[in-house]
Amino acid sequence: QTVDSGLSTAVVTFTSPVGTDNCAVDTTTQIAGLPSGSAFPIGSTTVTFEVRDISGNTATCSFNITVEAEVLVDCTVDAGEDQNITEGDAVELMASTTISGSLEWSPSEGLSVTDIKNPIANPTETTTYTLRFTSEDGCTSEDFITVYVEPKEKDDTKYGFSPDGDGVNEFWEIDGITKYPNNQVLIYNRWGDLVFETQGYNNTSNVFRGIANRKRNWGADELPEGTYFFQIKIEGTHHLKKETGFLVLKR
Repeated sequence: QTVDSGLSTAVVTFTSPVGTDNCAVDTTTQIAGLPSGSAFPIGSTTVTFEVRDISGNTATCSFNITVEAEVLVDCTVDAGEDQNITEGDAVELMASTTISGSLEWSPSEGLSVTDIKNPIANPTETTTYTLRFTSEDGCTSEDFITVYVEPKEKDDTKYGFSPDGDGVNEFWEIDGITKYPNNQVLIYNRWGDLVFETQGYNNTSNVFRGIANRKRNWGADELPEGTYFFQIKIEGTHHLKKETGFLVLKR
């Protein structure tokens, strides 16, 4: 008999009848020697024991047992480091395995594919993915990775306002501008003349109400309704929807 063992010894279980070369096939009872379930060290061992047949005759039996050291398979899988992305962005996952086999990521939402080491992930919310690995020999392992999603800041700026005295939409509100106090806002008329300019636009006391604060050719400070061109200057990164564009003033 040959058995594998990942330990220093292996257990061999004998069955009845013994039926070895030195014992009759009708042998039914082992009466002396190593019992069933004995442990043997790695290597070759000669097993000798006595049996009694159904007629009551005894015989000495022996055979060799070779215990081979089991080669332990390392089927570790590494899903990679946790990732951080901004909502709408994507990141390539970088998993690794110690041996060849099959992979399965779950859940599948937000992944380009689920059976490779490096799928593209673009979940809409923070998601923990499980990577399950199965080697060609059937060894299994799993690992986890979390893709943290930072929600994108929304910009609800409306590109039109009506300073008509009704208390609603009386000035141009630039959503999120207060997060960037070192800003500059410039408004131009249809002919390209600068009619309004300010630093530190704040959606409260320092805003554009359709009143020019730069000299105009035709005199009055109150600007007529129409379409104007705006420019917002902010140093560094920001989450504003537009830095330049058109603004409608309606009275």
